[in-house]
Amino acid sequence: MRISLVVALLGASVAGCAGLSSSPLGLGLYLRFSPLIGGPRFAPVHVEVMLADESTGTLHRFDFVPADATDPTTLAMLLTLRSVPGILRYRVVEGSSSSALPVVADDNDEDAISSPGELRTILATTSKDGGNIIRGKNGITFRLASFEPSGDSSTGTLISEAENFTKQYQLNRGKLNLLTNSCFTYAYELLQFIDKRR
Repeated sequence: MRISLVVALLGASVAGCAGLSSSPLGLGLYLRFSPLIGGPRFAPVHVEVMLADESTGTLHRFDFVPADATDPTTLAMLLTLRSVPGILRYRVVEGSSSSALPVVADDNDEDAISSPGELRTILATTSKDGGNIIRGKNGITFRLASFEPSGDSSTGTLISEAENFTKQYQLNRGKLNLLTNSCFTYAYELLQFIDKRR
C-alpha cells in the first residue's frame, strides 16, 4: 500500500508539474524523504512537502507526524494499524539565496536540513548537473517544479493558503494511521491543493 502511494505521489506530482520551466524568483516545489523521528537514519520513509520562496531564500516545510513519535505506545499502536494523535507541522527555515550562510534548524531536529550547502542547493533555481535530486545527511529531496503563481495568487498568498490547508487538515483529519491517513496521504493532498491554486 505504502509503495503504491509513493509511486502515485511522485507520479501525480511530476505529471501535474510537467512542462513547468524554472522561473527565477518564483516558488520551488519539493518532496523530501527523511527518516522517521527516532527511526534509523538509513531508512527515509517519512515524506514532507516543501515550498521554497526563491526570492527570499526561505524554505517552508509541511509534514504530518505522530504527536508522541518516540513513545513506545505510539509505535505499538501504529504497527497494529491503529490511529494515533497526529500533528501537522509547518516550519520555516530562513536562508539566503546569496553567499551568506543560512540559519539551519537546531541540531536536535532529526530531520533537519543537514548543512548550509544542502539548503543552498535546495534553494537554487537550477541544478548544475541538470538533476532534480538533492541528497543530504538526513534525507533525499526531489525537486518537482519551479513556477511563478498565476492569476491573483502571489508567492506569499500561495504559501499562506498551503498553511491554511494544513490547519484545516489538522482539524478535520488529525488522527494519523499508517493505512488511511499517513504523511503520504497528507503530502499527496497538499500537492493536489497546490497544483489547483498555482
